[in-house]
Amino acid sequence: MPTPTAPASMTMSSAMPLRYRMVLWLIAAALTAFSLMMLANEEETNLLVFICTAIAVLTIIAVSLMKCRITFLEQWMDVRLLRFIRAQIAYKKITDVEAFQTGFWHGMGVRLLRDGSIGYIVGGTAVRMTVGNRPVIVSTSNPQQVIAELTKRANLR
Repeated sequence: MPTPTAPASMTMSSAMPLRYRMVLWLIAAALTAFSLMMLANEEETNLLVFICTAIAVLTIIAVSLMKCRITFLEQWMDVRLLRFIRAQIAYKKITDVEAFQTGFWHGMGVRLLRDGSIGYIVGGTAVRMTVGNRPVIVSTSNPQQVIAELTKRANLR
């Protein structure tokens, strides 16, 4: 149950950092140039290469536009990634929260990381919280605001 000063719900959204998007866009541009050169050779197998590369480029563009949305509700925090990936984290299960910096090596999307953490990652700044006995990482452009909100709602000290 939120404190009297906390709004019933609040939403925050964060996108992939520009430096990561630029790397992905450069890869997409290189793949596009490669596929157009292959298509210019006018061989039948090159059409298949062109189609596969076009699918890869569209996937890269979709990933580069990925956002993580956090909504603070009355009993839990709702985390959404790509509109259809969703997690609900109950405040009463959160025992710790801290700022965290993800890197390109953490990947993007929903991840099970080497240390056992579950990540909802678009890259850049994030919060790392302990939910039950498992660490959970959620990307956010403003980790201090998320930490303050979780501290209030989960009664952390």
